[in-house]
Amino acid sequence: MLKKYKGWFATDNNWPYKNTRYHFLIVSEKHREKLQEFRKNDFEAVLYLAQWLVKKYRIKGGGLALRFGSTDFSGSSVCHSHFHLISPKVSKGKSLTVIFPIG
Repeated sequence: MLKKYKGWFATDNNWPYKNTRYHFLIVSEKHREKLQEFRKNDFEAVLYLAQWLVKKYRIKGGGLALRFGSTDFSGSSVCHSHFHLISPKVSKGKSLTVIFPIG
């Protein structure tokens, strides 16, 4: 775990996707599967942690994605809702494509 904030934590992804320079997960300590279970303060905590990661690792750009619901639809290996913060590797001045599967 890299940092904890208001019931959420940021951690390295143990199985980063191909072509990622950085691949972090932001996960709730409370089990949530459905999007309807999220509240405004959850998104505020996620934003805080995402901004912290960007600053700490000097991330110049990337993506923030949420997986939720049934693994049959989300492409996730777990039902527990979580965010991915991903920044790609750069080769010869161009960012490499990171594939983020859903479904």
